[in-house]
Amino acid sequence: MPSDHDTPPGPRQRPLSQATAEKVFRTDYSRVQYAIVDFLADHLADTSRAFGGDLQQALLLAIIGQAQLAAMLGPAAEPRDDGGIERRGMTAARLADATGIARETVRRKLLALQAQGWIERDGSAWCLVLRGDNAAARVDLAGVDDRGITRAARLFARLAAVATPPGRERRPDRRDG
Repeated sequence: MPSDHDTPPGPRQRPLSQATAEKVFRTDYSRVQYAIVDFLADHLADTSRAFGGDLQQALLLAIIGQAQLAAMLGPAAEPRDDGGIERRGMTAARLADATGIARETVRRKLLALQAQGWIERDGSAWCLVLRGDNAAARVDLAGVDDRGITRAARLFARLAAVATPPGRERRPDRRDG
C-alpha cells in the first residue's frame, strides 16, 4: 500500500487539462488501456458478485445514485429548510432510455431493488432510500464501496504516473500497484 510520502514535498502541481491528459494518454495508450481495463474488470466482477450476477440492477442503481449525487453536489444544491437532503430520482422510462434496457426489464429490476430496500417510488420517480445522510445501498454494499475506493486509488496512481510530464517524475514506490 502506498504511503502518504510517495510524492516529495513542495508546491502542488496544477492538474493537467483534459486536452493535455488526452494527448499524454494517447502517447502511452497500452499502459492507459491496461490500467483502465484492470480497474473495470475487477470492479465489474466484484459488483457482479454483490448483485448475484445481475449487472443491470447495479447499473440502474448507479444511475439513480448519480442523479441523487448531482442534486447534492451540484452548484444549485442547497439544504432544505428541514435540514434534509433534496431527493432526486428517475422514471423507469428515462432509465430504459438511458441504458437501452427494455422498459419491462427495467421495471422488474427496479422492483427487485425496491425489495432490497435500496430504492423507493416518489411519485413517478425512483429514488434512493436514505438512512440518515447515506443511501441504504451504500451501507449494505460497504465492502464493494471500500474495495472500489482502493481500486480507484490504484487507477489514479497508475494514470498519474503516465500523465506526469517528463522531468517531473516521482519515484515509484515499490508498493504501488
